Amino acid sequence: MVTALVTGVVVLNVLLAQQAFQARTLRDNISALQANRVALTEHLAALSAPGRIQTWAIARGMVTPPDVIVLTVPGMTAKVGHP
Repeated sequence: MVTALVTGVVVLNVLLAQQAFQARTLRDNISALQANRVALTEHLAALSAPGRIQTWAIARGMVTPPDVIVLTVPGMTAKVGHP
């Protein structure tokens, strides 16, 4: 009886230690993924910056049209900005 009780306590202790290790590993993974998300968001912001896109377009021969015509749809209230 005492042996079974001691064995049960030891097994429980081992299981708790494993769960703590797994929880720590998951927390570390979450921290790494959050840092990666921040880095990717910053990279995306840099790639979508209007100046970078303009430079890219000019380098490929794209130009701004001389006349901009805005077509409106009846019933639409959204306003379109002009360059």
